[in-house]
Amino acid sequence: MTPSLGRTAAGSEEFDHRPCSRDRLTFGYLRRRLASTGTRWTAQTRRFLHLRTSDGGFSVTALLLSDQCPYETRLLDFQGDAKSSPMTPTVLRGSVVRQLDDCLSDLEDDDAGNRWPSQALRETLVNALLHRDYSFSGPTLVNRFATRMEVVSLGGLVTGLETNDLLNGVCQPRNPWLADAFELLGMSENAGLGVQRIMEAYESSGVSPQLRVAPASVAMVLPLPVRDDVAFSGSSQAASSMDSDGRRTALRYAFPLGKSIGSDSASALAGMRVIGCAPLLSVMLSPTTLNALRNTLDAPDTTEVRTLEEITLHLFARKGVELTRAEVQRRLGLSRNQAAHLLRMLTRQGRLSMHGRSRATRYSLP
Repeated sequence: MTPSLGRTAAGSEEFDHRPCSRDRLTFGYLRRRLASTGTRWTAQTRRFLHLRTSDGGFSVTALLLSDQCPYETRLLDFQGDAKSSPMTPTVLRGSVVRQLDDCLSDLEDDDAGNRWPSQALRETLVNALLHRDYSFSGPTLVNRFATRMEVVSLGGLVTGLETNDLLNGVCQPRNPWLADAFELLGMSENAGLGVQRIMEAYESSGVSPQLRVAPASVAMVLPLPVRDDVAFSGSSQAASSMDSDGRRTALRYAFPLGKSIGSDSASALAGMRVIGCAPLLSVMLSPTTLNALRNTLDAPDTTEVRTLEEITLHLFARKGVELTRAEVQRRLGLSRNQAAHLLRMLTRQGRLSMHGRSRATRYSLP
């Protein structure tokens, strides 16, 4: 049974600040977790956690942190990469703190070989539970496939924020009192670092996470990391990498369509790799960034730059010479792995030709 409260309207009091209809709540798990951090269960601690409203009753924050928390997290495993073969779900209940701990424990116990980056997994789950809209009664979903993990949290972005605000590290928690509790427990710094840390965890991988934003939900997709030197068969949307035996190893999310965002071209292009949910949302470049890219590529103002692939092909067309991976990386402001992934994909598609091997490898238009 969820709190008998309506949806939080824009500009109104935060949902977790509101009074709760329950008058009997216990905090056994929360007290044990606090003790594990050396924090005593004192009146000062309880005030810091905002367990009571100014009227003396329990707050919604108290409900979320209590053993009687009515919200759930559902962990569902699938055989392969399709949703047609779900197995029996694991339903996690109790304090949202317990749900986070239990979910991480279950995922790590079943992850033989530590295939998913632990930092990305933890930050994704913290974000899903901390920033979800608890005026919705549905569960937080953790869907685990053979080559990807999808974590779906109810509620779109906080009013006034856009997707690239997350990439820029903006800190605007939907549930500020709950954020204070997570910070006290050492589960979050409450500093807007989550998405950036998730991306950093994939720096050595040839694939990137995918952030999908819809009006009433946000999903983070964590692909199984792939070494930068693994060959793959690509397409303009998404491609599966293959191991030496020809078996599928991971889903590679392609650079999605979009016309860009932000004032920094490198950051915007990195954003294009993260936001892979067109047509729900596309990453757009600002006019300032487009002009900067055109100047870098010596492109006329009439040039329409839509995708990173088009930007790369335009670079080769304007230069008219063979270019190395390092030159493409430098000119487009990409990381080494991003540039290598992009060039391999364009070569597989037949849109670029590769000459030489190893460090001497150069690329050109066919």
